[in-house]
Amino acid sequence: MLSKREISEDGYEKKKPNKVLIIIIILAVVILALSSFFEADNTPSKENTSDADTVEKFAREQERRLEMILKKINGAGDVSVFISVDNGGEKVLARDNKNKLSEETNGSELSKNEEYESQIVKGGKGSGEEPYVVEERTPEISGVLVVAEGASSEKVRLEIYDAVKAVFGIAPHRIKITY
Repeated sequence: MLSKREISEDGYEKKKPNKVLIIIIILAVVILALSSFFEADNTPSKENTSDADTVEKFAREQERRLEMILKKINGAGDVSVFISVDNGGEKVLARDNKNKLSEETNGSELSKNEEYESQIVKGGKGSGEEPYVVEERTPEISGVLVVAEGASSEKVRLEIYDAVKAVFGIAPHRIKITY
């Protein structure tokens, strides 16, 4: 038995979409949507990496600046610098401090109670309120290593040493100059 064919007004045969093809397209869309959802969960959040990135950027920037300065020392030659840091810096948050003083009398005795309450001040609009930062302290430099071609000369090594000590103000035993 022949099936009825539908013919459009322009004389071409109308074909109905294949059900298998529609199911494959729907499955492909669902798989793409789910894969992008799971990829978003596996990527590290900006909050977790931003502090480490900031410390790393700080150290690299200090290294670059120190290298540029030390290369200008007469006889230093090619200079490479490595800086290590102890902490990731610190953000000092604004606080609203309140002291409550209360007095009670029990018969002939007077007792004073003092309560201390501190809350972090937050600013911003809507639900995205963030703490108000009063001061941002840079990471603490714990050591400096300088490798310079001209450091074989005692005079050049002393100039480099004095420059590093003056710039960062760190203890002398935390500075190493070599060639």
